[in-house]
Formats: sequence, structure tokens, C-alpha cells
Amino acid sequence: MHRIIVVIMILFALVRAQQPVSYLPMQTPLTGEDSLAMEWLRQQGMTAQVVNLSDVAQLPGGRVLWIHRTQPESPFPTEKGPLLREFYKRGGKLLLTGTAAQCVTAMGLEPRSPETRPVTVADPDFYHKRGLQ
Repeated sequence: MHRIIVVIMILFALVRAQQPVSYLPMQTPLTGEDSLAMEWLRQQGMTAQVVNLSDVAQLPGGRVLWIHRTQPESPFPTEKGPLLREFYKRGGKLLLTGTAAQCVTAMGLEPRSPETRPVTVADPDFYHKRGLQ
């Protein structure tokens, strides 16, 4: 629950600051989640654009780069690490959601990736949710 609140707070801060956001999808074509993320940003009145990895090198240093990833079973592609690290070193801001947090090791910023593990929620009483589900 705390992670969701933190992500919401970060996104709210971006909306309030009217900071342009670049969105780096992990696959093409865009998934349904990617499309919904872009739609949400635009509904908030934000300047948002989808970029590919080669565009990251051209992004201004103060830009926010949002990477959302949903594939916990595969490691983050290491070939993307150096370009993301250079963007970060130039003052770029990273918003990593889902399993995109694994990119900190590919970037060389952390020695270990965050632990990710799937959780199966078997609650027949969907009306009364308890905790992070």
C-alpha cells in the first residue's frame, strides 16, 4: 500500500509542477497499460510523449522519464542501462514503476536488483480488501 501511495504522490507532484514527462515503453506496440498511462497524463493536462531508447540520449537533463514494466519473470535488459545512466547523470529524473525498479542495477547505481516475487491473492470476499492486493 505504501508503494502505491508513493507513486501517486510522485505523479501528483509532477502534475502540480507541470513537468513534461517522457514515457519509455518496454515493448512495442504499446500495451494497454502503456496507453492508459499516456491517456492519464494527458487528462491531467501534462505534456507527455512516448520515446524510444535512442531518444533518451537527446532528452534534456531536467526531464522526467517514466518507465513502467510488468514482466517480473525476466531481468531488465542490460543494454538499456548505459543510456539510462547517462540520462540520470545529466540530471534526468526517473520514475520507475512496476518491475522497472530493476533497472537500477543495469544502470550501475545499485549492486543488487530489488527483490520481486509474485503474490497470489485468493480472497473470495472481494468487497472487503485488506492490505495491498
